[in-house]
Amino acid sequence: MALPLKYNLRNLFVRRIATLMTVAGVALVVSVLVLLSAMATGLSRALETSGSDLNVIVLRDSVASETSSVITPDTERAVRALAGIATAGGQPVIAGETILFINVRRAGGGPDERTNLLVRGVEEMSLRLRPAVTLAGGRWFARGTQEAVVARSISERFEGLGVGEEFELQSNRKFKVVGTFTASGTTHDSEIWVDEGTLRALSGRDTYNMLLLRADGEEGRAKVTGAINAHKAAGALASAAREFSDVEAKVERDYYAAQSREQLPIGRAGVFIAFFLALAAMVGAYNTMDSAIGARAREFGTLRAIGFSPWSILLGLVAESTMIALLGGVVGYLVALPLNGYAVSTTNWVSFTELAFAFRVTPAHLALALSASAAIGAVGGLLPAWRACRRPVFEALRGVE
Repeated sequence: MALPLKYNLRNLFVRRIATLMTVAGVALVVSVLVLLSAMATGLSRALETSGSDLNVIVLRDSVASETSSVITPDTERAVRALAGIATAGGQPVIAGETILFINVRRAGGGPDERTNLLVRGVEEMSLRLRPAVTLAGGRWFARGTQEAVVARSISERFEGLGVGEEFELQSNRKFKVVGTFTASGTTHDSEIWVDEGTLRALSGRDTYNMLLLRADGEEGRAKVTGAINAHKAAGALASAAREFSDVEAKVERDYYAAQSREQLPIGRAGVFIAFFLALAAMVGAYNTMDSAIGARAREFGTLRAIGFSPWSILLGLVAESTMIALLGGVVGYLVALPLNGYAVSTTNWVSFTELAFAFRVTPAHLALALSASAAIGAVGGLLPAWRACRRPVFEALRGVE
């Protein structure tokens, strides 16, 4: 004979102080677990959604990041002439881009609270290649001028990056911020954009860091990447174009996915922390259930005497513990939910620059909260319930531990 569910529900209210304490403990653990997972999700999304399957990025061979790449003008001209590149207005959809860094101080921070931000020199085609980037305030910079637009997510968090302010770049050269942009949560939400020709002229370079192009379909992408990467094939070096001998082409989405994998240590650290927090919550659930069960010894003895089996008592107590923990899981998820979309930043361990991203609390995290809390409740309540169901009936009726 199984214990009726209303028996367990009644006990939750009768012992409401102990129930609320357990709910609070589980809620704290689950909220931290959800936030750590939401942070990892947001970080992955910022990188993995930055690329397009039809965009191809051309870099120096074997480099991990565009920041350490060099593309010569000869290579740029050879790439522009390849078949398979999409066109717009009769022009190939391709942009050469140059990258520099500035070291800036956080707004309101101390003199040592500084970080590197990526300054990207872009061409007119750069916006067509990145449709997620849209103007958020002010205006776009004018070509050939020392003007800049700054990602809105970093504009107010660093000194000198607000609209109308100036920041220094390359030997006391001042750039004026004339606008802000958003990039739909992609990695470009951590960047400053300026005119590519101006940036190259100020840096005294005649090379690009990378080329970005749009293929005219999957077949065109295969043509472009095949032509550029021909030197990588065994025995193909002699027939490969000389301009492509030291560069390689990558699908843009794959390029950013590889950077996302470099951020895995942050996610692993979160899992490590969450594991020990879950252990602490299980101990808390065990202590609560052990205390509650010990005080109900006569009650369990009476249940046994009137015909309830030890297994029905065991399952009932585990169910009771699980219900308490599930309630804590729901509360923990609701506590974490308001932080969805909250912007933070970390270091991109490939480029060693600021990487802004937002917490992403999704419905999948509700499933995570419920499954984690159910596990905490079931495991935490199992041992006290096992001890209670094994106690002889006469000892239980006498209240003997």
